[in-house]
Amino acid sequence: MRRIVVILVLAIFTLSACKKEEAGCGLDKDILLTEIDFHFERLEDDFFEAKTEADLIYLMEKYPEFSREFLLMSEGDDKGAIARELLQANQDSLMLDLYQEVRREFQDVESLEEELLNAFKYIKYYFPDFKAPKVCTFVSGFAADLLVTEDIIVIGLDYYLPESHKYQPPDLPSYISKRYQRPYTTF
Repeated sequence: MRRIVVILVLAIFTLSACKKEEAGCGLDKDILLTEIDFHFERLEDDFFEAKTEADLIYLMEKYPEFSREFLLMSEGDDKGAIARELLQANQDSLMLDLYQEVRREFQDVESLEEELLNAFKYIKYYFPDFKAPKVCTFVSGFAADLLVTEDIIVIGLDYYLPESHKYQPPDLPSYISKRYQRPYTTF
């Protein structure tokens, strides 16, 4: 009799376990409803479409956080000289090809934008004074993969090209470059 009760209890437990649906992993509704000021921009398009020094100077002024943190510009710097260097890089055939490859591979980065927005909402929910940094994507010519400051996050999309792609970060061990691949990223 005891054996039958044990088997019956195990059967009920097993059947009830099988009927349960897996709970999805997601943010609480209160967190998703959190209001936050969030800006996401694809700067590689603006910078590679610029054709003159004046266009680039305009962009440096339009994106002051990017200019200050990523281009390392300070108040007294010669914007014209920096614009000439950027223009020269923009006209380089390899940089143009790299930019086109990044555009082809990352036509849509909405999933990245959504993941970051949700992450910032989560932080804002628990830390109400949190101010989300601006997020920008860029093609750096393998100069920088990721820049994170309090004001801005810049993502060098060229680092995130597939492992089989013809363009790969130079002088980066393969065990590190594998971490830039899709299984480890959100976009």
